Amino acid sequence: MPSMISNYKEKETIVKLKKTYSVLSQAYITAFNKYGSPDEWTWSPQEYPVPQTLAGYLRENLKVIKVCDDGSCFPDVMYKRLNGTNHANYSKEGSNFASFVLNDGTLFLFWSNGSCLASHKTCGFIYTDINGKYPPNQWGRDMFGFILTPSNIIPFGIEGYEYPFSTSCNKNRDSYLNGIGCTAWVIQNENMDYLH
Repeated sequence: MPSMISNYKEKETIVKLKKTYSVLSQAYITAFNKYGSPDEWTWSPQEYPVPQTLAGYLRENLKVIKVCDDGSCFPDVMYKRLNGTNHANYSKEGSNFASFVLNDGTLFLFWSNGSCLASHKTCGFIYTDINGKYPPNQWGRDMFGFILTPSNIIPFGIEGYEYPFSTSCNKNRDSYLNGIGCTAWVIQNENMDYLH
């Protein structure tokens, strides 16, 4: 019985993550068509700090019910790395992040690299807790990440970008964002075998 429940939860996670990626990618395409590629977006603080400005380009194309100018849309809990060690309490990260909640409860957190050039692979990071405020609040289980590039949004874990699967999806490691690299694995392989 426990293995059946575990299998069900993993399948549910796979479906939710793929849906989140699809929704985010569509928001990116719409923003790209309206504003051009991210290297043409506003990358200097004007009315809002950069993470909020970056989030705004995508937010207008998502079904958002709550917006936070910091990480406070996230629950006031300590998120864990894949190996179970403490990582961060995103609700207390301040102006380093912008966050918002979708109508289905999905949470998003935006971090900006501070610039975006056509020659630079990474413009910013997008973190998502696919089941909202509910546990386990752990990278590689319900918390996943994407990279905003000048040409698309890609899942963390792809070789050649920050935090590839080979170094950032291993439950026996204690690296800073261990578990974030599992995003690409789940989307491409449609399983969570790295947990077993």
